[in-house]
Formats: sequence, C-alpha cells, structure tokens
Amino acid sequence: MEITSDKFKTLKKYNKKTGVKRGIRVGCVVNTNRGVGIVTTRDKSSVWVANESDSWLMCHTYIYDIGGVELYDQTISNNNRLYIGAWMSIMNDAIQKNQDYEVAKHKAIVNGLSSIVKGKREKREISTTFFSNIYTRFIGDDYNFEICTSNPFLFDGDKILYAIGETDTIGYINGYGWIGRRKIVNGDINSGECVNVFNVDDDGDKIYD
Repeated sequence: MEITSDKFKTLKKYNKKTGVKRGIRVGCVVNTNRGVGIVTTRDKSSVWVANESDSWLMCHTYIYDIGGVELYDQTISNNNRLYIGAWMSIMNDAIQKNQDYEVAKHKAIVNGLSSIVKGKREKREISTTFFSNIYTRFIGDDYNFEICTSNPFLFDGDKILYAIGETDTIGYINGYGWIGRRKIVNGDINSGECVNVFNVDDDGDKIYD
C-alpha cells in the first residue's frame, strides 16, 4: 500500500510547496545583509541561513524573509567552517523531520486502518498519575502483537500493514538517527503483550516503569 497524503490527510503538511524564488532551497549559497551564507531551512517565505561566525562557533543562523535573500553564484569550500557548520545543521534538521514524519505516518496508519485488521483483539487500559493509554493486542493466524492504539508511535503502523497483508517490511533507526527499512522477522509481529510496562512493588501493587 502506498502511504500518501491523498489517503492520509494528516500528512498533507509534509507536502509544502513554495510559490516564489523556488531556487532558494536548502544547501544553496545565498547573499544576505550579513554577507554570504548557506540556506539550512526554508518554510514558505521564511529562510534560515547560516552566516559566518566571529566566535568559536562554526556559524550563526538567522531567519530572513525571502525578499532579503538572493542566490550567490560562487561555491563555498567543504573545508570551510561555515560549510561544515551549515551542513551539520541541515543534517540534524533533516533527521528530526524524518522522524517527525514517520511518527505522523504511523499514527495515521493505525488510526485509519487498525479497524480492518481481522482476527481477535484484546484491549487494556494503562493508567498512571499523568496519563492513560489504550493498548490493543491483535491476534491472527500469523501475528500476535500489541501496540498503543490511543497514542501510536514509530513502526506501529508497519505491524498493522502486515496484519492486513500490505507489507513485509518494518522501519528501524540506524546509528545516526535515520529511519530505514528491513524485512519483518517473527519477533516483530509475534511479540504478544507489551512488556516492562509495569513493575510491581513489595505489596504487589503495579507501579509505572
């Protein structure tokens, strides 16, 4: 199944389009009133630019209106402190947005498709002083897993897609924070109830872990 914003409306915010100065994008070298810099983020008419630093920092980032930024026709060496600092910021921001999108995607999948999973399901509520969540266990011919259906998180949607026969892969986070995909293994979809949700104190009462 293709996961798109046409099917899951909550993902539309990740399809932002720019109407003016489309050439000014992340990674571009631009000229500003503070001198030459590198675009690290753009949101419609707001542009985040890393400019040279006069301190020990690699660079300083400032927010400009698109009208105050122009493309610059020279490159910046990848050994330059500005270049290194700007691209560190770009990568960190990209990783964060990658994770934010994946969380939103899996919430959309669980909220939109969990109702059509066939087989048996068991629900339980886990409450603490601060919050309460509903956990649902899906039990089918070749799967037996539990996820938090009131507040789904990363990769819960992949298990739902597997249960309805739409995928055989699942997401994972590599050592740098990027989310990739791998083949589902038995433990991913035959894990039963979530474990280590509660501990028990000396009197046998459940306490949140």
